[in-house]
Amino acid sequence: MRLLNRRDTAAGLLALPALVAGKARAAKQLCSSVADAPVVPPTGPTCTPTVNPVPLVQFNQNGGGLQSSLQGLFPSSFRYFLYSAWFCCPADATHTTDIGFNATEFINKQISTVLGGGAPTFALEVGNNFLSTVFFNGTYHLPVNQMWNVIFSVDSVAQVMQVYANDAPLGIMSGGWIGSGMMQDGPAGAVLMIAGVNILAPAMGNVWASSTASFVDLTVVSNRRKFINADLSAANLGTDGSAPFGSPPPIYLTVVGPPINFLTNKGSGGNFILINGNTLTEQAPGTCPCPTS
Repeated sequence: MRLLNRRDTAAGLLALPALVAGKARAAKQLCSSVADAPVVPPTGPTCTPTVNPVPLVQFNQNGGGLQSSLQGLFPSSFRYFLYSAWFCCPADATHTTDIGFNATEFINKQISTVLGGGAPTFALEVGNNFLSTVFFNGTYHLPVNQMWNVIFSVDSVAQVMQVYANDAPLGIMSGGWIGSGMMQDGPAGAVLMIAGVNILAPAMGNVWASSTASFVDLTVVSNRRKFINADLSAANLGTDGSAPFGSPPPIYLTVVGPPINFLTNKGSGGNFILINGNTLTEQAPGTCPCPTS
């Protein structure tokens, strides 16, 4: 099962209307002789066969997905990028699924399951200019037969890529760095999330993505705890995704209420639209086994 080719989609994205969106944030500090205690995000629900750690939104149309209504969500030039999301991609002896995140100008990520429930693959590509220049192209294996929280952190100049799944580092299976330079986004760039569905539909939740002011080192436990707790429950990212670093990222997609609300970007970058006939439903708990350490 193949996702839509990034270069095939790029031309069509040029025609998307450029919308203007922004969010103003204000802070208010009360005078006090005693410093306020830090706010610690609460632990998310414990995953069980009847409870998902986060609401997982299922993509139900082969080749269908979501597309950002805003173009150029990220800076025109940057070197650091951080991403976190939860996934359930079921597979069995005759069916597979895949799901991808594609910021068309600089990054392409795809998770693919294999027949018989073998080790799924996580493929990641980083570059610029609609990925006509590639800096990194690598493939990892994800843990078998469970849902995943995937976090990756990139420094495209110093050639550093860190990938974690369920709070454990992943070793690269093939590929690697083949160049370096600044990642780029611009008015023609957009974000796609597209699924390949073969009866067993994939799902994602709590999609958080941002360029960052400096490299976020995932070997530092406290950086991972911004997204996943030690017991593999989901950290609370805040209503607008600002809990990890104090300001909302360009992309924070989560569900409050009906699954269609997943299109409402709680981050700063504008909402998403359904494409290619996709429909969204909430994935039932137990579709994928709970994450394990």
